[in-house]
Amino acid sequence: MTRFFYSDALAAAWMAREYGMTFNDWPIRAVKDILSFAGDRLYLHFGSLELLTPQEGDLVFAEGGIMEPGTFDPGEIACGVYRIILRNGKVFHWPQAE
Repeated sequence: MTRFFYSDALAAAWMAREYGMTFNDWPIRAVKDILSFAGDRLYLHFGSLELLTPQEGDLVFAEGGIMEPGTFDPGEIACGVYRIILRNGKVFHWPQAE
C-alpha cells in the first residue's frame, strides 16, 4: 500500500491551511504545529487521501503532459500516473510516496 508524505514542512503547512489536509494522528491544530515537525516526514492521514483525487477544474500533470481544466475526465486519469499541480487557482503541493 502506498503511503504519502511531505518532508517539506512548509508545503505540508500550505496544504493543511488551504485544503484542510491532515497528517498522522498528531494533534496538529495550527500551521505552527506542523512547522515544529521540520525535518520529519508528515504522513497523510487516511481521511485526507481523497484530496489526491483529481476534480473537475484541476490543472493536472499526467503521463501525456499538462491537462488544462475541463479537458479531462477525472475518471479517465484516476488509474494512471498524475499529479495535481493547481486547484481552485492555488498551488497544490503533491506529496512524496513510498
